[in-house]
Amino acid sequence: MMAFGLVNCGGGDTSNQTSLSRNVALAESIEKQVLTRHANFDLRRYARFYTQDDTGNVEGTYLFSGIGGMPSKWEGGKSYWVEANEVPAVNDGGCAVISLLYNVPSETLVFVSCNGDA
Repeated sequence: MMAFGLVNCGGGDTSNQTSLSRNVALAESIEKQVLTRHANFDLRRYARFYTQDDTGNVEGTYLFSGIGGMPSKWEGGKSYWVEANEVPAVNDGGCAVISLLYNVPSETLVFVSCNGDA
């Protein structure tokens, strides 16, 4: 199974722990759908970043762990819930960078694709 990085989790706050558990379950659901569509993606090799907006959509960006310039605080094989401005921006990248959109209310993976190549 995938490993999940825990971001911004404080001890003792049950509402934060509930939110964290929900995010772990949500990431697992998203990743299961990604692998159903793209079984060739080895998600253990990607740092997986998720952000959620007010409309119930989750945007995901997966960065291949060998890609240059990724901060060392993020490891391949883990999932992270971050603010939108924390997601590393990469132009091009082919399948070293995977983008996705997931609709939470319908539990539907809207799209998943590799970034383009210049």
